[in-house]
Amino acid sequence: MRIILGSEQLGGVDWGSYSIKDCERALMSAIEKGICKVDTANIYGLGLVEKRLGKILKKNISKVKIITKIGFKYKIVNKNKRANVKIDLSYKNLHENITNSLKNLKLDCVDTCLIHWPDNKTNYLESLEILKDFKKKDGWWESGDIGK
Repeated sequence: MRIILGSEQLGGVDWGSYSIKDCERALMSAIEKGICKVDTANIYGLGLVEKRLGKILKKNISKVKIITKIGFKYKIVNKNKRANVKIDLSYKNLHENITNSLKNLKLDCVDTCLIHWPDNKTNYLESLEILKDFKKKDGWWESGDIGK
């Protein structure tokens, strides 16, 4: 059985009242116990989750496999960090998403990158070609999960 630890709560929104520090401790405890895959997305906490993961995992990043999801575009609409969100699998947006994810996570590549949600405006074959192109050009996926 594979266990993958979700990280969305690190964003601090939409989960009720809880402690971010408790979430950080739970993450580190899980890694110490051998859970080595962490799921995240560029949309979680509007990038904040990936930034927190990058900081928390800094010393332990070699022990962890990062799975991130891309494919959303957002515009912050108020000071409460709420946003208008839309699905966008265009080349430009996917490129921006993965570039921001890598920057937020403080990584040169991720182990797995997923399209978060289908986009009825973009043909899924086009999206797959975009991801294969990214892999070839930039080596963003080290494990070869895409394009095999």
